[in-house]
Amino acid sequence: MTETKQQNPSIIKHYAKKVLRFLGYIALFFLFISLVLSISFVQTTIGNYVTKSVNEDFNTNIVINKVDLSWLGRVQLKNIEIRDHHQDTLIFVKNLSTSLVSAKRILENEVKLKRVSLE
Repeated sequence: MTETKQQNPSIIKHYAKKVLRFLGYIALFFLFISLVLSISFVQTTIGNYVTKSVNEDFNTNIVINKVDLSWLGRVQLKNIEIRDHHQDTLIFVKNLSTSLVSAKRILENEVKLKRVSLE
């Protein structure tokens, strides 16, 4: 019976190490994803994908050359061009800067912008 009591702490330590290792791998995975998503090239690629989808869904011609997102909610879109069906430029914005007030509201399709500046 004493042998069984001695094995229980050993088994608990064994499983605790496995759980901690698993949680460490999950933390590293999220850190890696965060680092990848903070790269401007990746953000711009995702922005281009979204812009292409919007263009196809609404039959528009919008081009955004660069997207820059920060973890504090700051958003910068550079060289935004909106063209009409004759390919004439309707709107060109060199730099659009804003910040997103609430990420939760974005998921609920309620985007509220705190302040917007255009160049």
